[in-house]
Amino acid sequence: TIIGNPNPDIYGNIFANVMWKNFTLSLGFNYSLGNDVFNYQRSILEGGSNFYNQTTAVVNRWRYEGQVTDVPRIGYDDPMGNSCFSSRWIEDGSYLRLKTLRLNYKVPVSLSWLQGLQVWAEANNLFTVTRYLGGDPEFSVANSVLYQGIDAGNVPLSRTFSLGLKINL
Repeated sequence: TIIGNPNPDIYGNIFANVMWKNFTLSLGFNYSLGNDVFNYQRSILEGGSNFYNQTTAVVNRWRYEGQVTDVPRIGYDDPMGNSCFSSRWIEDGSYLRLKTLRLNYKVPVSLSWLQGLQVWAEANNLFTVTRYLGGDPEFSVANSVLYQGIDAGNVPLSRTFSLGLKINL
């Protein structure tokens, strides 16, 4: 039985430039659809092990016959330390991310020694739309195909902001 497929059904980028007078607005989106992710960090933090702190999800763990829950029983006598692999940790890794947003203004110049002047503001990784519960659906636990689709809780991509000035003499 195969549980999960880390390969997306479709992935790519969408770019758009909108120009009006001396302004240019540039947008760049990344997307991935249909890939599965093993949320290893969540399996540790909700696995019921006595070696790690747990999230509040374990409050809903199975405790008595007939209880309806999606969180398994925690047992202190489990030889695996409650860390058995489960399809519960496989999540949909599909996402849409606004990767780049840039606003550029070309300043009109009338000086003979100045050929052009542009000012711009740029933001990266502004938002991500996903149902994935991990920190970042666009991750890599290691630079190897053997670790594709495994999220071990790496630091998510940072959101960056920058301003620029381009002077053509």
